[in-house]
Amino acid sequence: MIIYGWKEKHLKSNQPNHLVCPGCNTSGSILLSRFSTYFHIFWLPIMPIGRRSSSICQNCYLSFEPKEMSYDIKNEYNSLKNKTFIPIWQYSGIILIACLISFFTYQNRKEYKTNSDYIANPQVNDVYRYKTESENFSTLLVYMVIKDSVYVIPNKYEYSQMNDNEVIESDSSYADHYYSYSIDDIKSMYNQGIIYDIKRN
Repeated sequence: MIIYGWKEKHLKSNQPNHLVCPGCNTSGSILLSRFSTYFHIFWLPIMPIGRRSSSICQNCYLSFEPKEMSYDIKNEYNSLKNKTFIPIWQYSGIILIACLISFFTYQNRKEYKTNSDYIANPQVNDVYRYKTESENFSTLLVYMVIKDSVYVIPNKYEYSQMNDNEVIESDSSYADHYYSYSIDDIKSMYNQGIIYDIKRN
């Protein structure tokens, strides 16, 4: 169950001594306040979605809309708005999402570079995880590398789920014969997404 909602947070208040309430003529009784509303999921602030201000006399409790304010009250009201900023913690969710995107982007680029290096420089016992012609998944074990040729032993088994490959990567899972590809063929298979991952021990 996802718990989400909106919450209002008080940001700042000011109660200038020189302001006079037009309702009860009391000096220094007008409290100006600034609030921010933010959206949250599981109580984690995601992002601010609105701000509002209020002005109310603490003596007679008369409140004022901006269009009803006197010149002096409006000046103080606008000054409070301009000096009040949304705290960074109200952007926690957006910052967290940005960090996660950056992290996974970095990891994907790092993995792609690693796999590209493995493809260009194959080694004995490398395991190529690939998609079969029947749209299943299996592996090829590098048996020998001679000049521009890569000799691989096919796995005898296939799985319908990509993540199940580790189950069939035991020595007994591989056939007793091998065949060869050129390094260019291996690169082409990787670029086409047929080989989608390389495991190097």
